Amino acid sequence: MQKNLKCDQCAPGRVARIYAFDGAQVEIGSPIVEMGSPEFLSAQQEYLLSSKAAKVLESNKSMGDLLGDARIPQQVAVNRMRNLGAGDIKNIEITDKTASNLIMRSPLRGVVVKRGIEPGAVVNA
Repeated sequence: MQKNLKCDQCAPGRVARIYAFDGAQVEIGSPIVEMGSPEFLSAQQEYLLSSKAAKVLESNKSMGDLLGDARIPQQVAVNRMRNLGAGDIKNIEITDKTASNLIMRSPLRGVVVKRGIEPGAVVNA
């Protein structure tokens, strides 16, 4: 049975690289396309900034009552990155670096029947 995949949870941006070509076997989680996305970059920066604010408040006992408020934008940024298709969010906090491109991964196992996009193409959400 053939399934057409639509990007209902992906970042708008420009296709930088394609990993899955016509006839390619893909597994769940296999990289299929790499995209440059200003929206993804912005979400990562928001996450890093809110994480740093939360760490400062955790270490400062006199401002501990603000910690809950600081966690709200952090969770919003996490949800935004997940909605854009990001997988390894904790790695951003560990490395303290944003990724330049978002790698979209296959949600299912199968064979690519027809690829409908080329490198350099602009994709909308």
